[in-house]
Amino acid sequence: MAVSGQSPDIVLTNIKLSGKIDGIQTAEEINKQYGSAVIFLTGFYDLEMFERSIATKRYADLLKPFNVQQAEATIRIAIYQRQLELDLQARQTELEMLNRELELRVQERIDYTTHLVLNSVQSELQGWVERRSYNAANSNGPIFLASP
Repeated sequence: MAVSGQSPDIVLTNIKLSGKIDGIQTAEEINKQYGSAVIFLTGFYDLEMFERSIATKRYADLLKPFNVQQAEATIRIAIYQRQLELDLQARQTELEMLNRELELRVQERIDYTTHLVLNSVQSELQGWVERRSYNAANSNGPIFLASP
């Protein structure tokens, strides 16, 4: 394929190509490899071809003959659509990362709270009492549990 090693933003291709594969199959391959925006150029369009082109997630079609203004407008819209999709994908990735981080923090808090509750239940069952250790350097002192 001619675009190997490159990552094109947009690809314009004829639907009818000479060779083993047509423009629709070419667009499918480009889409799989690069996710580029594809615009089909064609002078002949039938229902079967239209349905096949839709499956490629193509951005637009330019029917021949077309003028420069039509081509420019179609290309600009396709580039804009592709940028919106990329921005959305980036936001989705960011939200997924934030969601994973939140899930981890919630689980840590649940584990910590469960640990505190279990420790207090265990202390109560064993009759331990809370006492503070006081010394001149630290009047509040650390809390420790001691048997009665």
